[in-house]
Amino acid sequence: MEHQAKCQACNGRGWILANNNEHGLRVEKCDACEMFENDDQAATAAWPVLSKAIEKIEPKAGQYVLCECGNCDWRGDVSECNEIHKLLDRVETGEEFPAGECPECGALTYLVRQARHDAVCRCTRRWQCPSCNHALDCSYEQIVEIGTPHCPHCEIEMTMA
Repeated sequence: MEHQAKCQACNGRGWILANNNEHGLRVEKCDACEMFENDDQAATAAWPVLSKAIEKIEPKAGQYVLCECGNCDWRGDVSECNEIHKLLDRVETGEEFPAGECPECGALTYLVRQARHDAVCRCTRRWQCPSCNHALDCSYEQIVEIGTPHCPHCEIEMTMA
């Protein structure tokens, strides 16, 4: 089915996060809009969004990552935030990804500017040109914004090293 109107079930993404006792948390295709033929296609589409979320909210051991509530005056370490309930209903594509839920009021929390910069700087992956072997590091932020990087020398799509 062509995705003309924004699907209410998946918020226009074509995939949902499903959780049950048998399989745990996983990505499934949205049965309401059927944008993808199967769960594997849906998971491939979900990966850039989910990997960005994981990298932003999962600090390296021993590091203090400051975040603040978007609603009240609460500030604290990202580890103090609660799990985000109904994430896909609360975050639109292209919006800043929240760090968690505020432990005081339940609103979304976000990384403070310097913490956000540090998180983006340390969350990179090495990409390599399959033709000339030119390598570069790209953050998940960059990948989400520009897509798969292309070699500046050969102008072909790079692969993860």
